[in-house]
Amino acid sequence: MKTKRYWIPLAALLAIALVLTSCSGASNYSRESDYAEAPSSYEEGYSYESEGGDNSGKVYTNESAVKERMLVYDVNYSLESTEYEKARQTLEDKAVELGGYISTFNSHSGSSESVSYLFRIPTKNLTAFTDVIEAQGNVTRKNTSVKDYTNVYYDYETEIELLKTEEEYVKLYLDEATDSYERTNLIDQLLSIRREIARMEREKNNITEVVMYSSVTVDLYNVASYTDITVDYGDSLREAFVSGWEGFANVMKGLLYVIILLSPVIVILLVVAVIVVVIVLIATRGKRKNRKNPPAPPKAPVGAVPANPAQFPEKKQ
Repeated sequence: MKTKRYWIPLAALLAIALVLTSCSGASNYSRESDYAEAPSSYEEGYSYESEGGDNSGKVYTNESAVKERMLVYDVNYSLESTEYEKARQTLEDKAVELGGYISTFNSHSGSSESVSYLFRIPTKNLTAFTDVIEAQGNVTRKNTSVKDYTNVYYDYETEIELLKTEEEYVKLYLDEATDSYERTNLIDQLLSIRREIARMEREKNNITEVVMYSSVTVDLYNVASYTDITVDYGDSLREAFVSGWEGFANVMKGLLYVIILLSPVIVILLVVAVIVVVIVLIATRGKRKNRKNPPAPPKAPVGAVPANPAQFPEKKQ
């Protein structure tokens, strides 16, 4: 029984050693993450500088400057104005002044007069134009979205370079070919390659044109007084409910990440706990067996006369 008792401190020492080893391994784990900050204004979404060497600001000039991010902004406004005609004229004049133009125009008259514009504004002047829009009246709605064409644009560039290399090889084979059938096939192949290059060049140029100008949609309404935009109490409760569940989901995501990160330590601790429990159960079971089956009293030698208790007087207390 003494040998079994020695297993308990030995198992405890083994568990401590395993935990220290796993913790030291976990402490050496490090994780780095890089976060890209969103641009504070539309122009800062680009890192293109003017060709004149002026580095005072980041501007977008022409197609040759498109070498990095290919971002297209789409801004939508719903605007009320008590000076309707003045606001219309200001927006149209400012769009032309900033190098833009009106892509579509829809006017509605009647009891509620309104006009819808789709402006195409150079991205470098987009912030200046949106500032003018917001100064013309009461903004009841504003949505901004960004499309990134960077990967598509540079994929076209890569494909065009590969096709041009293939074109050069086909031209070399064509110069050396003497068989009419072979020359005909090579000419067809060369024309097919050139058509594909022309198609990709058009697609790439379309992206460049799209990136140079951003879209601004303005729905302008003629009103006698501005709409009082107040937050309804029900909307506030709805937003709080949604925010609460979003926060709970974020907490659960973080907890799941921590569990996965510490999974090796957790597995080792579970194995050690099982081993310790098994050892303790074995030791406890041995003690119970000893209590249930006490050692038998020694047998009297053969021929011995059993003692008569009456022969021995009781001790006085």
